[in-house]
Amino acid sequence: MLRYQIEGWTAIRFIVDVNGDIRNPSVYKSLCQPWDDEVMRVVKLLDQKFQPATYNGRPVATPYSLSVPFSIK
Repeated sequence: MLRYQIEGWTAIRFIVDVNGDIRNPSVYKSLCQPWDDEVMRVVKLLDQKFQPATYNGRPVATPYSLSVPFSIK
């Protein structure tokens, strides 16, 4: 049985480089360390899953932010 209700979100930012790889992931809005660690783990699994942005027909590195909600009731 849960003693506490936890609700909130963790936000992470990273760069999607010209190859679609994730670079420099970092948490900028923390709920708590275990949730932050899980978000970071999952984002690292997404490496090479992104299509890079383009500018004038060429791939470019682009910053990206992702917010992940959590709720335990």
